[in-house]
Amino acid sequence: AVKAINAVLMSLAAVPAYFLARRMLAPGLSLLAALLVVSVPSMAYTSTVMTENAFYPLFITVALALAATLERPTPARQLGLVALCIVAFLTRVQAVALAPALVTAPLLLGLFAGRPLRTTLATYRVLLGTIVGGGALVALLQLARGHSLAELLGAYSVVG
Repeated sequence: AVKAINAVLMSLAAVPAYFLARRMLAPGLSLLAALLVVSVPSMAYTSTVMTENAFYPLFITVALALAATLERPTPARQLGLVALCIVAFLTRVQAVALAPALVTAPLLLGLFAGRPLRTTLATYRVLLGTIVGGGALVALLQLARGHSLAELLGAYSVVG
């Protein structure tokens, strides 16, 4: 049963990959991109019980949500993106690397579009405020408990 669930989870990565590719490619090439996503060597992990099986489609979904949020930055999309990133972090701690991407992507988009920094910050205030405020809150709670921030990374705290 676990192998079947893992196979379905990994195969589901093709769905957000297709929709992400559709933003830039024709339908045929988008289908090819979705096929390539499920043709990666890490598909061999479906026969083992590992968090990669859940994280792989989740990561591609986060990438799709980020693209959608950058295209149309509504407060609901910004909060949904943060929620997806939290789920990704709870699935695999390495998703903490998404936080800098969420902060820099809107800033770089504004820079490349030639928008003033103030306009970009106002447009993405929900996303940036949630990340900065949430990060500060988590750090304060961790320090108030008397634990180091590196312990948030669990088994990877040595890397921190």
